Amino acid sequence: MAGGLSALHKIDFIIKKIPQQFFIKKWFAYALVGALSVSILFPGFVRAVTGVPEIINFQGRLMDDAGALLGGAGTDYCFKFAIWDVSTGGTANPNQLWPDSYADPSAMTLVVRSGVFDASIGSGVDTLNYNFQSNDTVYIDIQVADKVGASCTTGGDEVFERLDPRQQIVSSAFAINSGTVLGFTPAQSATDSQIPVLTTGGVILGHATTARLASVGAAPLAIDAGSSGTLNINNTSTGDILLGGGSASTGCTLTNSTGAFACAAGFSGSGLSLTSTNTTQVTTASALALNVNSLTEGTGLYAASSSLTTGKLVDLQVSGTAAGASQTALNILTTGANATSSITTYGLQVSNTHTGTSSVDYAGSFTATGGGTTSTAIGLYATASGGTTANYAGIFDAGQVLIGATTATTGSLSKLNIISSMASNGSTTAIAGIHGEYTINPTAGGTQVGNRFVMNNAPTNATANTSINQIVRTIDNTTLANLVRGIEVVSNAGSNTAGTNTGIRTTGATFGIQALTNAAAGGVSLPAAIYGESTGTTQGDILRLYTGTMTSAPSIFQIYHDTSAFTGAVLLVDMAKSGGGTSFSGNFLDFQNASVQKFKVTSAGVTSMGLSATASTTAVCSSLAPGATPGAGTAYEIRDCSGAPVLDYAEMFPVASDAVYGDVVAMGTEMVEYYADDGYGNILYDAPKRKVTKLIKADHLYQNNVVGIVSLNYGDFSSVGHGVIDKEDNPMPIALNGRVPVNISQTSEAIAPGDYLTTSADVGKATKATGAGQVIGKALGSWEPGSNTDQIMVFIEQGYYNGQDLGNSTGIVLNDISTDTSETTSSFSSQKTLEEFLASGNQMQLAELDVSELSVGRLIAGLEIITPLLTASVAEAATLNVSESATFAGLTLLSGTTTFSGSVAFDSEVEFNLAPVFNKDTAGFAIIKEGDRSVRVSFEKPYAMTPIVTTSIVFEATDNIDQVTADTLLGENITSLVLDKDPTGFTILLNKRAPQNIRFSWIALGVKDAGVFESLGDGLEFASPTPEPAPESIVSPAPEPELTPEPVLEIIPEPVPELIEPEGSSEPERPLPEVSPAPEPEPIPEIIPEPAPEPAPEEVAPAPEETPAPEPTP
Repeated sequence: MAGGLSALHKIDFIIKKIPQQFFIKKWFAYALVGALSVSILFPGFVRAVTGVPEIINFQGRLMDDAGALLGGAGTDYCFKFAIWDVSTGGTANPNQLWPDSYADPSAMTLVVRSGVFDASIGSGVDTLNYNFQSNDTVYIDIQVADKVGASCTTGGDEVFERLDPRQQIVSSAFAINSGTVLGFTPAQSATDSQIPVLTTGGVILGHATTARLASVGAAPLAIDAGSSGTLNINNTSTGDILLGGGSASTGCTLTNSTGAFACAAGFSGSGLSLTSTNTTQVTTASALALNVNSLTEGTGLYAASSSLTTGKLVDLQVSGTAAGASQTALNILTTGANATSSITTYGLQVSNTHTGTSSVDYAGSFTATGGGTTSTAIGLYATASGGTTANYAGIFDAGQVLIGATTATTGSLSKLNIISSMASNGSTTAIAGIHGEYTINPTAGGTQVGNRFVMNNAPTNATANTSINQIVRTIDNTTLANLVRGIEVVSNAGSNTAGTNTGIRTTGATFGIQALTNAAAGGVSLPAAIYGESTGTTQGDILRLYTGTMTSAPSIFQIYHDTSAFTGAVLLVDMAKSGGGTSFSGNFLDFQNASVQKFKVTSAGVTSMGLSATASTTAVCSSLAPGATPGAGTAYEIRDCSGAPVLDYAEMFPVASDAVYGDVVAMGTEMVEYYADDGYGNILYDAPKRKVTKLIKADHLYQNNVVGIVSLNYGDFSSVGHGVIDKEDNPMPIALNGRVPVNISQTSEAIAPGDYLTTSADVGKATKATGAGQVIGKALGSWEPGSNTDQIMVFIEQGYYNGQDLGNSTGIVLNDISTDTSETTSSFSSQKTLEEFLASGNQMQLAELDVSELSVGRLIAGLEIITPLLTASVAEAATLNVSESATFAGLTLLSGTTTFSGSVAFDSEVEFNLAPVFNKDTAGFAIIKEGDRSVRVSFEKPYAMTPIVTTSIVFEATDNIDQVTADTLLGENITSLVLDKDPTGFTILLNKRAPQNIRFSWIALGVKDAGVFESLGDGLEFASPTPEPAPESIVSPAPEPELTPEPVLEIIPEPVPELIEPEGSSEPERPLPEVSPAPEPEPIPEIIPEPAPEPAPEEVAPAPEETPAPEPTP
């Protein structure tokens, strides 16, 4: 074998190294050793000498970026070798020539010693089968990587770096010479490429692909067997004989096994007649075959005629009558595996190009005529499958498709034009146009679509256009009462109700749906642009509007009108219109905010609404000033009245069972429970109940605790509080303001309009007020004793009546008194005045009494007492108003309503016969919900000082906590403490997350100068200081009370000396209760006593107080 080493060519590659991963900057030099046999350089030829390996010996040096040789005494590196057709850049597909099919080269493990490595390319997994004669410009591609695993494997953990540029593979001088020998040994001494004549034996030509026998130059090559010999071609071979072109794709083929003869270029001559006499060919063979298997260009079968007029260029006919036969007149089959580049194949390509006038040119015409009673005729059947990108059963590239006609609709340029008529009936049989039936059966969800139409609107100039994706137009010129629909979508034809079933969903940048009607067809139904109807019974809406994104848009629902003069109703709601068996008991309107009802109109027209937060909740008013005339076109806000209401107003109260409508009622002593509300009119049935006094009939004159009148006149006032009182407590509406009828006692004096009415000894009945005292209102009519009338209309006006003036009640006329101020003097002393009054009686007349103030030492007239000082062992008064200081030294019983508008000091024990009531900031409840750890309690009004707070875990009866649940909760070892306590509130914190809802009760007390007791070190003792004397109780003058003010209590306790106890004392501290006065009337604050400490020397422990009851809410 000829060959030799080529010169060492050193090439620099810049790589960089990432430790234990791959090379990034290293110097790499290698040499290609060209000791190759001819068979190796041209592996496609059959080798004349056997045993030569198809391997390229390859050597190189590996250095780092400093030029130092790598590998040391011996280090394994991973290499990949390939052959490319470009020296730099490129991609494996299409630039890699070997390994075949652009496969990733197999990794090789090579030992690098002092930078030198030796590789045998082709000795590994990749067989070196590249034909070097096919391309003389090829390059070696090298990839290098640090060895990571036990061995270098393709797809392993190694990260390879490709070296660039690649070095060209060249042959040595001996290898070039061996190319001319083409497998013969040099000892045969042939000249050029000629082979000497052999007299014996035979010439054997060998080549891996094709062995050639060629003449020299242009001289012909003759193969002859002699004058009488037989020329045998393919004498003993079983292969086929190829004539011309060197391959079956360019010449003719004589198939040795069958004798079949085929030419790739076809046959030419004046005529060709092929007749098959074989009439028994099976379906897998052909009686007459024309094979052009190697055809790449040109025409396999060509038939042409330039003079054909009415005949047929090709006529294929099949006739048969056999039962169950399947007959095909023309079967065209195109098969094969595509090469690496894409190709376009046609099973049948038909074209028709004609010029001239008045021609109808068909590229294809398909006609199917069926026969028999059950036959099916199909004019054209097309199917496509197996494509990896797409499958098209038919493509119509240009022109129009007509169905049902041979001429398109006038002026229509549509790609698909269907012209049809239908007279049948039925949802499936009476379809004139397109009928589609699809099955959606995905295995992994997703979105599937039956039909999709996409239109891109792209005007090419600045003129706006009108773009419509689909138009459905129905024309009805008849005079019948037809039911005509442009589109009907049925989406609920099935039994599934689990998902969301929508008939039509639209999306638009301006309008989602735009519906228009000309309101012309009103013979059967009243026209409407949008009509909705629900056939359900217990769920669903007919119209639902929703948004989850709108923020500052002006409206969600808008009714807009313009241009015309409209006189109808903007919104007409007519429920239960037909009457009969239909009924409506729901709400016309129900407006909610965050699922909280704000406005409601019931089927009876009863309207409920939320009111603005003003100072009172006693009635409904508007923003129009009292007495003012409403302005045209001005909207007024419905409000809560801030002062005394001027309209009739009633509220539900628990009332004694013997009360009837028209009775005057007052507060009793029985306390009953009622339901609380959330402040928005919603009753909280699960919350703890509150307490209120049950009302009873008034039973004596000028009764101070009178409340109102039981009334049935619902249509004349707002009646609130329904549902908060249980039926067993006899809830009845009590008129608190307005005009209502009242029952009159037959013992009353005659009543004239404007007279004040008060309570009477005739239980529940009113009488004329003749003296000073509490009254219920003013009479609006006249009443005479002995009349048959037992009721009179009264305008409720609770308050204190001062009685008749002195002249009207006594007839006394004082001629000598006429001054702005009359004081007690010697000329007119209080004693003399009183004596004169008593002596004169009704005979004394005061001609003129014109004074701003009348002051006397003591005046006793009937039951009225006017004096600056009243001393009595027992004093009873219906109303006690104290404008300055009042001192109650002994036991004081306040059985009625007592209002303290200023400071009150109790220097001795205070006893409550009933449970006292305190405001909501004194005590309450808190709930830490399951999974939470804390809850914040915020006071409605801040304390004047940081209050003392105690908390405890409690459960109400309504919490349904049994013994087992309680034991389980105790086993959780849940503890709590109070954090962030200040005058505004405090936080309750658990030591762990709540395993369930945990309810706390809490008490907060504001204590003035609360004592702080600290632990001391061992052995330290301090004597208690001498207590300071208690300051006197000071009661500030009470301001003039408003109508029915809420009581406010301030307690100034007796100061207790500060105690400093030694460490370990078990006595708890006892804070002193104090409640700061509120800026406006509030309910009485609740005071919860704590155990009193043992009295220290010179200290007196105050007595404990009773626990007050919860605060009632009106």
